[in-house]
Amino acid sequence: MESTPDTVSTTDSTTDYIKLLRTAIDTAIRTFSDALTRGGDTEYTDILAKLGSKIGEVRTETDATLVVKTKTRKPPIPEVKKLVSQQLPKNKVTALINETKDAIFVVTGGSFNPPHNGHIGMFQKAYDALKDKEGKKVYGVMVPAPEDWLDKKVTDGKLDNSQKIDIKDRVNLCTLSCDSYEWTDSAKFNASNMIVVNDPRGAQGEEFTLQPNTYYLCGSDYYKDDVSTKYIRVLRKEDTQEGNKLVHASKDGKPSVPIKATDIIIEGGEDNDASSTMLRTILTKIRDAGVGEIYDAEEPIKKKLLTKQVYCELLNMGYIVGDKGNDIVSLLKCGSNDTDSILKGKADVTTGGARSLANMGQTCYMNAALQLIYSMTELKGKTNIHELDAYLNQMDVGVVRSNRKLAEDLYKCAKDAGFVRDRIFNQQEDSSELLVALLGISTFDKTLVNFTTIDSVHTTTDTSKNKNECRDKNNVDAHPQYRNMPDSIKDAIIYIPDINQVLQIYNLPIKTSDSEFNKMNLQNKTEFKDKDVTKFLETSPCSDIPRDTISTQSVIIPGNTQRYFIVSLNRFSTGAKIKTPIKLTDAKITLGAFTFIIKGCISHHGDTPNGGHYTYVEFNGGKPTTVYDDSNITPYDAYISHVGFRTVDTDGYVLLFERGDVK
Repeated sequence: MESTPDTVSTTDSTTDYIKLLRTAIDTAIRTFSDALTRGGDTEYTDILAKLGSKIGEVRTETDATLVVKTKTRKPPIPEVKKLVSQQLPKNKVTALINETKDAIFVVTGGSFNPPHNGHIGMFQKAYDALKDKEGKKVYGVMVPAPEDWLDKKVTDGKLDNSQKIDIKDRVNLCTLSCDSYEWTDSAKFNASNMIVVNDPRGAQGEEFTLQPNTYYLCGSDYYKDDVSTKYIRVLRKEDTQEGNKLVHASKDGKPSVPIKATDIIIEGGEDNDASSTMLRTILTKIRDAGVGEIYDAEEPIKKKLLTKQVYCELLNMGYIVGDKGNDIVSLLKCGSNDTDSILKGKADVTTGGARSLANMGQTCYMNAALQLIYSMTELKGKTNIHELDAYLNQMDVGVVRSNRKLAEDLYKCAKDAGFVRDRIFNQQEDSSELLVALLGISTFDKTLVNFTTIDSVHTTTDTSKNKNECRDKNNVDAHPQYRNMPDSIKDAIIYIPDINQVLQIYNLPIKTSDSEFNKMNLQNKTEFKDKDVTKFLETSPCSDIPRDTISTQSVIIPGNTQRYFIVSLNRFSTGAKIKTPIKLTDAKITLGAFTFIIKGCISHHGDTPNGGHYTYVEFNGGKPTTVYDDSNITPYDAYISHVGFRTVDTDGYVLLFERGDVK
């Protein structure tokens, strides 16, 4: 790759490194000080002392520290609006209801063991009833019952203990049900209006309905009637409204329910007769069907009890159907991508074995990221992340559906480290973001992948005297990184800052004129904005340098023992995907004496990073050789022949380079 300067226009933000560092350390000290006050571990004392010493060093820096422009190297999180529900604890839901008086909150509680379309459809009907009556924004709140509620059902003989779903899974299933439901007026009411309480205990949401901007949503078989609570009651089959009472058609002696003036009665539909009991009965029938006995594995979907996504998740869990779920998962193509059916049965496609990774339900992004990490052989067994090391070890023989817990544990580990928020395991994510998270929390020898960027300042002035005086005053020639600067700008450099960014992934913008990686400019020259020039001239001994000759050059300094270089092509800088083809065959990066040759590539097929499909392509000698598409492993040329699209040039996203002189 060429490293010569190229003038471009950018909108990168100005960053005061000293201020940022002070803020970060101040925050850390406050955090540890609070921990000590609460009686934290003695190890905090040592950390506090070290941080105190460090901030003392930082605060001795001169206020004349140069403010320079810098680019954020971490692949950006695209601003793609995700219409998904959120999980919140009860205290936050209470605060939200109290603080948002201009909205209506519709609350319902239940076992949700498991949740089904009937549950979600009730919220759609509630919104339809409220949108004209109240004229306000409507939120739905699902409150899964605590474990002891289900335990009581088991004791009372109403639920088989083997069919009880633990609270964590029920919360996630509720979230998935909201996210995958086909909302009838999705522009106004959709999954983003839904909240799932993730710390259910005590009452099943009734405590929320004490506020005037709430309704309690229930079926007509809900027999409680609190005079201070407004109800939205959905009529079940054959229940009727007679005057100011709801009359139950059943003969089990259950009383009629009075209707208050503030209550809303909704006529039921076909999904109002859905029940978790009905669903469990169907799954039991499927499980117990004998060899040769006919059963409809798609019945829960055909009867509109479940979305395909929720049904697939229950099957992956082995809920009720047990091992038979694996056959149904294959039948329904759960978690599969649109190439599975194309590649199935092809003689040159290997399914299973080393590096074959089962898709656990929209986990292709995870599989692609792990294939890239696996390609860096020195990291295996040395990441010091138990969950990651365990997964990489399993890749030696292949990851199958029964290894699902490995994937769930790794997802949780990354999520706890800040990878995603308010998301659940089987939702599509950005492979690049997962890779950044895993590399960030790993403690392997990071000199293998770390490099440094410095935004050095240079001038195009013809006045040598002013330039040389500025260089001398800033001790440019004596700077430890001066020798690593490109020869093309060495003589023009007038300042090199001391604070460097140590990075693992380089974010490379794509211009409309780009067509070949080796002709893209990894290190760009950027003109200062007026305010940046003013700051520089005010705080540096270079006041005689003409304002319009000052620029900053982003310079990449590879580590002496760096073996790998990871580049993220910025295909999502504006939210919409940049689909400009970039030739990746024989792609290489030359930095000083080091040359890095392309070794692998995460490809993204689709329009948004949180949708579509991810694969990993391995290179050998600069040429693409093998495609790892979840559980399918295919020679690259054969894959393109079968699929007919999805080349590395059109879909290449995250690129792995290996230093050519290290073997």
